[in-house]
Amino acid sequence: MLQLSSSVASKSQQLDQVGKDLNNFQGDSLKKDKKLPELRVMAKVLKATADKAGMTPTGGNLLSLLADNDRLNLLDGFANAFRTIMAAHRGEVVCEQLESSLKAFLTSNETLKVTSRGDPNIIGGMIVSIGDKCGDMSSASKVKMYTDIIRSAA
Repeated sequence: MLQLSSSVASKSQQLDQVGKDLNNFQGDSLKKDKKLPELRVMAKVLKATADKAGMTPTGGNLLSLLADNDRLNLLDGFANAFRTIMAAHRGEVVCEQLESSLKAFLTSNETLKVTSRGDPNIIGGMIVSIGDKCGDMSSASKVKMYTDIIRSAA
């Protein structure tokens, strides 16, 4: 169902808007009306709620589809999965663990600003630079290290 809905949103060029619709509806409407997720909402009542929330017809149809299939209770998971799909569609990569690990290298008056750039010469992996410190976790450095070990043994 998620793949079908994201496909419909993509074909109608409304991926970003449907993602916003789900986020807003999930954050506002569901939290304000505690009975909504528990009720088997009729399609026109749900459509009116979607219209009131300012959702696009595609987003409203998605909610109706969930309700018609008695899957409205899955909306939170659905909205979260759609958010992940949208992040991938936009080329976003979440890197929370790395960011929190990198903050350990900073002093209390410093803030971390993460930037990235691609370098095909590293083959794979990454090179992390923080100020004058550098961590090379690239495949290219490993290939060089093993090549040097093999050459020195010969």
